[in-house]
Amino acid sequence: MSYESFKKQQEECWGQRDEDYFLEHCFFVNGNGLRWINSERIKNEKEEWKKRLKELLGEEKLNNLSAKNDCKNDCAPHKIYPICQYAKINHLPDDIEPSWLEAAKRAIEFARSNRAIITTEDSEWLDKAELRIAELEEGK
Repeated sequence: MSYESFKKQQEECWGQRDEDYFLEHCFFVNGNGLRWINSERIKNEKEEWKKRLKELLGEEKLNNLSAKNDCKNDCAPHKIYPICQYAKINHLPDDIEPSWLEAAKRAIEFARSNRAIITTEDSEWLDKAELRIAELEEGK
């Protein structure tokens, strides 16, 4: 499944989010319920959680939880989730699907932009991820 198809699927489940939020969640947040499958997509097991939450909270409260984040590129910078060895950005598979590789590059670009606040340690992990991406691009 391409990155774009996966993002659309997740928006249908959770509501629309801005690109920065989605990239951060996919590539930096540990324990996000996502994992690499067949080196080409990430699988999300949260659809069942959404059904359960809908049963417990009702449609209106659930929609409030997944309300669209209107903060785009003009938003104040925020501290992103701490990047570490467990982040998906540091475990890109050898035969990664091209759209996911491009998404990984956009995630790093976002993390290094003025829209994100990162630590020195985050920056070191991003350096390693950029080296990995360069390796993958050379191997094409």
